[in-house]
Amino acid sequence: MKNKIIYGLIFAALVFSTMGCKKYLDINTDPNSALSAPESLLLPPAIVDISTVVAGGCFSIQNSSGIAEINSYWMQQLSLNQPLPIVENYKLTTGDADNLWNDVYINIMQNLKILGTEAEANKNHSYGVISKVLTAYTLGVTTDMWGDVPFSQAFNGNFHPTYDKQEDVYKSIQSMLDSAIAENQLDPGNSVPGSDDFLYQGDMSKWEKFAYALKARDYMHLTKAPGYDAATQANLALAAVANAFTGTSDEATANIYADAAGHESPWYLNTAIGQGGVVLSATFINFELANSDPRLPIIANMGSLNTYLGRVNSSTVVPDVSIFSTVGDYYAGIASPVAIVPY
Repeated sequence: MKNKIIYGLIFAALVFSTMGCKKYLDINTDPNSALSAPESLLLPPAIVDISTVVAGGCFSIQNSSGIAEINSYWMQQLSLNQPLPIVENYKLTTGDADNLWNDVYINIMQNLKILGTEAEANKNHSYGVISKVLTAYTLGVTTDMWGDVPFSQAFNGNFHPTYDKQEDVYKSIQSMLDSAIAENQLDPGNSVPGSDDFLYQGDMSKWEKFAYALKARDYMHLTKAPGYDAATQANLALAAVANAFTGTSDEATANIYADAAGHESPWYLNTAIGQGGVVLSATFINFELANSDPRLPIIANMGSLNTYLGRVNSSTVVPDVSIFSTVGDYYAGIASPVAIVPY
């Protein structure tokens, strides 16, 4: 009898210890790696990524230029006083493209997809609205940059998604924005954006105006597209504009940067002296001068010759880059905000 009791106790100890191991030592479950996050934690990094990498064109973790900065060289708004080949004469490496692609698809749109899924599951519709508007913005910039891009199959676990035609991408954007506007009429939910919303601090009326502004922008992008009538597209844009921004207080501006290491404005980082001679292009400066643009003193600083002088893109490197105009502090100050979509 005594032996039976002892064996019973040993058996019970083994059973309970095995259960404990299964519960607490399961190697397939990492207790330090969360599988989900509340909407309030998903939104801030998405806005920072969009503002810094897409609209701000800043260097990413991989030390590559963002979309807006590359386009600034290609549109001859900026020029780089360095020997060729460089980005302004279309030097774009595989690594540059890969890093941009990862920023847009993994760091931004994938996380916005997660934000939207969480919002839908929790019926927190305000966050659902925001995820759609920010996705529409990012997707619009992406298709403008690359043309045909993956979207319809891009976030369902398919490692080889089809590339949607650009025309279909624009249709998806308009549909997404219509859905965001409609969802904004629903009950906002139990959890609503506030200080985690770095653009509008939870003012959903302004997010709706943002959606209409994007609709107008993308209607205008199709005025010269095959199969589209310019007047029809313009009228659609005007109808959308009537519900969009009414002043600068409505614009989508990220005022999140500061005069502190690691918090600098992206355009300050893009155009700092340490970047090796980033100045304004002669194409841009000459256009401003020819049109007597009153904004020029805000946009540009005079060079050391006390005049507005731009550098001819891809021209010979000069020893004294200070003669050229640089971007003014309104846009490129250390704590300057970034206008994602200005009024």
